[in-house]
Amino acid sequence: PAKLGALLPQIGEVLARNGITTIQAASLDPAYLDYLDKFEQSGKMHFHVQVAIRLVPADFTDPLTGKIDIDAMMKILEANRERFRNSRLIHPVAAKIYADGVLEGNPYGDPPTLPNAALLENYKQPRFDYDPASGELKVVGYVDTSSDLCKETRANMDRYRDPAAVKAFRAENGFHPAQCKISNGVMADPEPFIMAYVKRLNEAGFTIHIHTIGDRAVRVAVNALEAVMKPGAGNPLRHTLAHLQLVNPDDQLRIGRLGLYLAWTYAWAITQPEYDMTVIPFIEDVTGPKGMYDPNSYYYKNFYPVRSLGEDGAVNVAGSDAPVDTRSPRPFVNIMTAVFRKIAGEPSFNPAEAIDIHQAIAAYTINGARAVHQEGTTGSIEVGKDADLAVLDHNIVKLAEAGDAEGVAGTKVDMTLFDGQVVYLRQ
Repeated sequence: PAKLGALLPQIGEVLARNGITTIQAASLDPAYLDYLDKFEQSGKMHFHVQVAIRLVPADFTDPLTGKIDIDAMMKILEANRERFRNSRLIHPVAAKIYADGVLEGNPYGDPPTLPNAALLENYKQPRFDYDPASGELKVVGYVDTSSDLCKETRANMDRYRDPAAVKAFRAENGFHPAQCKISNGVMADPEPFIMAYVKRLNEAGFTIHIHTIGDRAVRVAVNALEAVMKPGAGNPLRHTLAHLQLVNPDDQLRIGRLGLYLAWTYAWAITQPEYDMTVIPFIEDVTGPKGMYDPNSYYYKNFYPVRSLGEDGAVNVAGSDAPVDTRSPRPFVNIMTAVFRKIAGEPSFNPAEAIDIHQAIAAYTINGARAVHQEGTTGSIEVGKDADLAVLDHNIVKLAEAGDAEGVAGTKVDMTLFDGQVVYLRQ
């Protein structure tokens, strides 16, 4: 935690340079709050932060009974919320839940490693061929996990602890015996815990922020929220789902009806062949003529369904996930990919789910402000609101409407004001 204290001024500079005056710390150990507190007291903190505190269920689990002490977790959350009740800049009013992990597998492993995000259907077991000389990786077929061979192999996996037995199996069948494994991923936090924790958080008035990647994780999260949110009451606590890489159409309608806030990293909603090879072959059969990007495939149609969920009634906001993917929050790259669903040199990935430039700006401004309970003071230019403003070197609306994706992505911030004071001025 001490490292954060030294980094906070640098983080503040990065935010100001990108025109950002309000953020959410989407998964923060409460031990870090002391450093945020000191930063605010220094007078050098020029951004608001809504903190989603992450408490790891395993740390509160009785080793004998396996029971998770949610009462103890709630006491920590409530104590920190009370501690910062009068803070102007730090708002620990949210809690983080991890429904699942990630959708990336490892095609280069032996055997290839399956993704661990929670899916409604089982992962496929692709057979990869890698040419070290050319660096080419391709899918040459799939293991039939329902075959008698795989049934027998799964029942006798102990015999394949011997490398010689693995070698013989591969020579005869063309794949590693472990590829007979059947999996649809795992829940990161246990489903019963999620259901119980969501109920307690909602009753206590906390904003719930849930990491959801796979379609099963999304469904579990929606089930939990649907059980506690009153029909027709809207979403006053601004409960949020993050990422939503794959969302079943049935759950898209439910998400819209609940008016959930959705934190997208739009820069991920693009065609990236090297990355996509770590995901799509484990979900779709990519050996057909259309390869990985079949517009009629389940993954393609339900990959980051931003426009559909917005039209269904959800509130689209923007998240960079920095520093996980990149240390920069890169707002204009995210705005560009929200609108164009592509990067230079690659085709759009499911362009039907693109949003327009005005919707993308709203995701970063008024929708984002609502998501962190700040719409009364920021998120739009109105009399009576704080002067939290960014001045850009280009008109991104005109650039987007002219189809200039690179122009949008390359936009620079000339000046950032926080509470009416200049906190960044481009030289």
